[in-house]
Amino acid sequence: MSDKGEPVADEVTLHQLIVEVLETGEEDDDQAAKKIIDLTLGRHRKLAPMILHGIVADEVRRIRRNHVRKLERGGGSRRSGATTEAADPVAARAAWLAEGFYIPSKGRVLWGDATAADHRERIEFLTAKATGIQRTIRRHELALKAIEADPDAECLSDIDGLWDLDEDGDNGDN
Repeated sequence: MSDKGEPVADEVTLHQLIVEVLETGEEDDDQAAKKIIDLTLGRHRKLAPMILHGIVADEVRRIRRNHVRKLERGGGSRRSGATTEAADPVAARAAWLAEGFYIPSKGRVLWGDATAADHRERIEFLTAKATGIQRTIRRHELALKAIEADPDAECLSDIDGLWDLDEDGDNGDN
């Protein structure tokens, strides 16, 4: 890595390493992960800190997101605990205001410091995620419908011809 944390010409990036393993035709995710780890600890040893950082950073984000989701559902905060909220609502509110949530323009923002624009951005961010999930659900519903409509089909690959997996008829090519 360079002083700026960027790979130098003779180094491989994690992305390149993953693509290299996937291009071998490995279909099992766990086996692909094991190959990537073996390669990282073998010939690409310099990638190990970057990979570990990415894994740890992802887990930190996941834990923070789970706490924010709990707050957004009204379940208290990690700092307040279930008993504090019932026993001391002032302390529970203070703990809640000290929690944060993610928005694309700023990263992590504390509930107590979030502006109306920050909340609006969070709503838009979550709405976009929900819309994508709903679209995925709809594609699975349409796939199920196509499979169930063909008495000889156990999966989409068993169906000859085209089937519509998008309501707009483009099969996801948009």
